[in-house]
Amino acid sequence: MKKYCICVDAQFDGCKNEFVLYSQSFTTCPFSARHTIYQWLCRNFPLISWKQDDGDDFDEDPNTDYCQYVAYTDPFSPDSYLLFAFNVTEEEDK
Repeated sequence: MKKYCICVDAQFDGCKNEFVLYSQSFTTCPFSARHTIYQWLCRNFPLISWKQDDGDDFDEDPNTDYCQYVAYTDPFSPDSYLLFAFNVTEEEDK
């Protein structure tokens, strides 16, 4: 069974600290061609300028697909930013 997860967090000091702003899991995909990830970001975080990010798959799990967007809100602190991640994980049925 697939598990769909959305997480938006604030990363500080080069990922040494983080604060989760939003996190939710779904059993069906909340996005489609009509309801895109970018539209969701603009609706829920309208004052943030998001850019697609092809970051590393930090857990290197072959059963996980993901999409990331990033927003650098302080030009003087590039190690602090907002990060959106959408993960799709294939879980074994129990």
